[in-house]
Amino acid sequence: MGEITLVVLPRVSDPDFGPDAEHPSAPSNESLPAVLDEADKEPAGLSDNPYNAVARKPTPEEMILDDMHFLAMLGQGSSGKVALIQMKKSRKLYACKTLRKEFVSRNNEQESVRRKKRILLMLGTEYKHPFLCHLVATFQTETWLYFVTEYFAGGDLLFHLQNGQFSTQQAMFYAAELCLALKYLHGNGIIHRDVKADKVLVALDGHIKLAGFGCSKDDIWYGSTTTSFCGSLEFMAPEMLLDKAYGRSVDWWALGILLYQMLLAQSPFSGDDEDKIYDAILTSEPLYPIHMARDAVSVLQKLLTRDPERRLGSGPTDAQEVMSHVWFEPVDWEDIYNKRVIPPFLPTVESEMDTSNFDSAFTMQTSKLAPVES
Repeated sequence: MGEITLVVLPRVSDPDFGPDAEHPSAPSNESLPAVLDEADKEPAGLSDNPYNAVARKPTPEEMILDDMHFLAMLGQGSSGKVALIQMKKSRKLYACKTLRKEFVSRNNEQESVRRKKRILLMLGTEYKHPFLCHLVATFQTETWLYFVTEYFAGGDLLFHLQNGQFSTQQAMFYAAELCLALKYLHGNGIIHRDVKADKVLVALDGHIKLAGFGCSKDDIWYGSTTTSFCGSLEFMAPEMLLDKAYGRSVDWWALGILLYQMLLAQSPFSGDDEDKIYDAILTSEPLYPIHMARDAVSVLQKLLTRDPERRLGSGPTDAQEVMSHVWFEPVDWEDIYNKRVIPPFLPTVESEMDTSNFDSAFTMQTSKLAPVES
């Protein structure tokens, strides 16, 4: 591993930083207008450790649809859209995700939406973790729900992976920042459950931001389990596919899938359809090139261990297990946390409004963010 070097900026002492800090170890049918409002009543419940906690719950900015200009579509799914918006007064840029209330109601997703807002509120206080995407505002109309978050013009890792595999240095850098993001979430009883390349955004400074909290669940600590089936098949841990109770180690499995993709530009478990991918996750063994470094193979094998109790990161120290693996030996975690490591890649943009790092299938669309309702 000696040939891998992460370039570090000059160090400034930070006595309050503690990378080894100890951490505390049925869908609703209620009316849709209350979905976002009810989340505001939930307590934040996060500790006040500067490395792995949040102290107070914020009040999101108040916004309405008339406050913003729609600039471009960034993504779209079955339930809604993600758009780049600009505030008319401040000229600030944000990402805005819309959800159709009819979709939420039809799929009994009220509690999921409320939980998403509650978690985003918990994560968005005066202390903001450097590698998490934060909530700016929520609002709603008669037929739509809106989540306004930070915007990052560098696109996501999926977009950049389509240009080929990452160098070991680049993969290690992103994996290290993701480790700290997951350490923070897990230390506050939150599992993400949808870690994948298109949920990892790239800021213009080259650092990543983990986003996509629609599948996240709170109040999951070491030893706690849940049974909900959610996420993306290609990244789902075997215990979730088998409908077994699972805990926070599903996030470490997903990190293993993503790390494999970053290092080898392919998925460890692939197939022509969902059934074949499902079978591959449960029965196939990932292939490792003969030239791949032994430590890289080791960390992937340990993250992609099917038995969740033996998986790297499954123990009481959670992320510390992963961070202590020999593959991460070149990493100075304090430097990573404080963004003193120079990112190995900087996105190229002509301006903050440049959407060239997003899929043109979406950015070329000219449809409105959502119908403007009277």
